[in-house]
Amino acid sequence: MKKAGWILLSSAFGLGILFAPFPAAVDASLGRPQESKAKDAPQLVYDIEVAITNIEVFVRGKDGRCITGLKPEDFEIYEDGVLQKITNFHEGNNLQVQGYAQKRDGTLPREPQRISPLSEPLQNKIVFFFDNEHLQPMNRNWIVGKLKSFIQANFESKRANQGMVVFLDKRLEIIQNFTPYASSLLRAIEDVEERASGALLRMKSWEELQQELDGMTSSRSGLDDHDQMQRSIVHARNYVEEEMNQLSFSLRSLEALGNYLNGIKGRKILIYISDRLPLNPGEEIFSYIGQIYNVGNARLEAMNYDASWLFKEFVAKCNANEISVYSIHAAIFETGLASADKAQTWNINASSLRPLVPGTAAQNNALDMMARETGGRSILARQDIEGGLERIENDLVNYYSLGYGSKYPADNAYHSIDVKIKNMDRSTEIRFRKGYLKSSAEEKLRDNVISRLFLGQKDNPLAIQVQILPLEKLPFEQTRLTLKILIPINKLALTPSKANRLGKIKVVIALLDSKYFSSDPHELLHDITIPEQDFEMARNRSYPYLAEMTVKPERYVISLAVKDLVGLTTSYVQLFKDVPK
Repeated sequence: MKKAGWILLSSAFGLGILFAPFPAAVDASLGRPQESKAKDAPQLVYDIEVAITNIEVFVRGKDGRCITGLKPEDFEIYEDGVLQKITNFHEGNNLQVQGYAQKRDGTLPREPQRISPLSEPLQNKIVFFFDNEHLQPMNRNWIVGKLKSFIQANFESKRANQGMVVFLDKRLEIIQNFTPYASSLLRAIEDVEERASGALLRMKSWEELQQELDGMTSSRSGLDDHDQMQRSIVHARNYVEEEMNQLSFSLRSLEALGNYLNGIKGRKILIYISDRLPLNPGEEIFSYIGQIYNVGNARLEAMNYDASWLFKEFVAKCNANEISVYSIHAAIFETGLASADKAQTWNINASSLRPLVPGTAAQNNALDMMARETGGRSILARQDIEGGLERIENDLVNYYSLGYGSKYPADNAYHSIDVKIKNMDRSTEIRFRKGYLKSSAEEKLRDNVISRLFLGQKDNPLAIQVQILPLEKLPFEQTRLTLKILIPINKLALTPSKANRLGKIKVVIALLDSKYFSSDPHELLHDITIPEQDFEMARNRSYPYLAEMTVKPERYVISLAVKDLVGLTTSYVQLFKDVPK
């Protein structure tokens, strides 16, 4: 049997994998016979997408109160600067929802119709995301105390709301999946209170870096300023690179959650809780070094750690999946590990330079951007956490939804959005997502495979089975890892063509190692041909398919999808494998 050529799967995070796909012989290792009937055979499906774009708009007056009673004719919505025709519209006003849907003649009715807020598309799906990688325990638990009142007021008695609790610390974990019950959510966030925090270790690294840089500042060790500055940059670089890795992990985890929410109906609200999330992890430290030494330009070093592109990718994914981000800046207590009453975190040794404190504007710009670009809100806990949570509560029930037919059904490109209200005072606050990325079905498939590396979620309508065959050692500490995928033939949509039944599958595979570096998803296409004369016998068996990978010794999470390209049915499966040295 002839194998396909090796294909290198490269990764932005340095994980390199070689793939070689090939079908197993059709008569080899067939699965157990399965009963089936002709009437149960999958049918050919045509994938037709109706490209309706819905934009939620929040309108508040100068006094902060919601402005209600606006009609479709009061709004103008622009995509890429072009005025669009509103095809559907509804207003949420407390627990009352009224809407307009386009009639056959393309016009909207004069009078709105009442819509049940309990209908699935209008239910609020609220995710509480605790980023323990960027959250001190004291701040986290203080926020948990405030959230308890919010949960008690907005769940169970108001069944239009469902909540989920997600926790990130070394791995992404759903502590409580969507539920309308306040008691279940309260138990979940009480669980969060008991967790340890990875942020403490990073705080220790932060304080050790401060001490090293302060020591270099006070004792020049006979070196000139240029050499001393280079030494300081090297010390700072190690810390900043670790911060960059942690930031990347948090954003990839958030993006995985966003992909997980993609197929869920309802208004999706992500309440992200963190002390800080910098657009550039090196900006403050290298700026500080540049202030100390009056030679060279240490600030240029920070340009190597600009993470704004990661945030833009995350925001685009949120807007593509219609998720509004409400970020809570949880940095209430700024005490360090060494001293509980330490007022400043930089000891400048009699220098007149301003101390640099984690949690300042430079650290929080990203939290503001995530909320602003997705139509959510940014809440500074130390100023007004109760007022911020009350504003979130108002957004759950007071909003407008505008829909229009987009001419871009799925082009994987970003499109800007602008909303205007006619004859409205300039002091009026209008919030909405600033754009969207309409992902194609194939892009969503790849996203779903990656998200399941972080949030394992099996969905297996094709009833596939995946076996990991014995490992094969190769030169240069490489190992051949082979997956055997068994696909029940009676689950595939096969079209008759002369003397054969024809089908086509796509296999998408991605890996995640123990350091949480992920490969890019790799796609394998395969045509299936079954002679008509053998079809009745074959339909009770499984079609075998092999995918080979060359990997290094590691512990891997393997996420794969098998998509029937004729019947448009997809199975998702995840596995774990330790590859020894």
